[in-house]
Amino acid sequence: MIALGCLASWLLGKRRGEPQSGDFSDAVLLSAFSFGILLALMQVFVTNHYSDARSTAQSEATTLVSMFDDMSPFPPLVRDTARHEVVCYMRSVVQQDWKAQERGGTLEAPDTVVRGDRLRGLRDTLPETSPHEQSAYGRVTQEIGDAGTARQRLLYLASPQIPTVLWILVFVSTGVLMFLIVSEFRSRTKLIRRGVLVAVILLLTFEIGSLVTLDHPFDPIARVQPDAMTRALGLLEAGRQGAGDLSGCGPLQTLPS
Repeated sequence: MIALGCLASWLLGKRRGEPQSGDFSDAVLLSAFSFGILLALMQVFVTNHYSDARSTAQSEATTLVSMFDDMSPFPPLVRDTARHEVVCYMRSVVQQDWKAQERGGTLEAPDTVVRGDRLRGLRDTLPETSPHEQSAYGRVTQEIGDAGTARQRLLYLASPQIPTVLWILVFVSTGVLMFLIVSEFRSRTKLIRRGVLVAVILLLTFEIGSLVTLDHPFDPIARVQPDAMTRALGLLEAGRQGAGDLSGCGPLQTLPS
């Protein structure tokens, strides 16, 4: 669109003669102001999108660590089995499901789906024979729901959120703005024309590039990494008892459907 705007300005100058300085000044100001507001609003939107992805990833990891700790009141055999399921689910998120997010997928990885079902199935295995166990059961049940919600939200946030119609508006506005700016500065010296053109192109490139980057929070340039979940796994291994052997989680084919 930048090239088209410049080409349209050149063709107009060839057909009607070079415009005088000031012929397009009001149009340039109005277009630049309107375009600036559009880009600013979109920047706020995509920044919130990116921040939501990071905060949801942190919330998911925190919820699973709390779930692990809240299993303390249960009998050792039940507790250790349940905690091992939590750790294996966390590991599956890091090693399997995060790749689906990086590809922009909206579905969980098969391994994570099975482990998520097993995690939700823990509600049927946890006893409620004492007040402490009943209280822990309520917290664990809530945390299982919260963890599932966070996982689905992260998969949703992996997809770009800016509507196509806004991108069309951005590119059309870019072409119009470039046409007006080039037309306005055609009567200036070559140094001024080139300086303005380079400055505007660089500004638009960086601004639009930042929109694209922040709207894809799991793409390589500014990728949201599973650091929170990785740190949580390290925390469980280093400071909690009964985390189990992470290498014993087993591949998908060993899991019951």
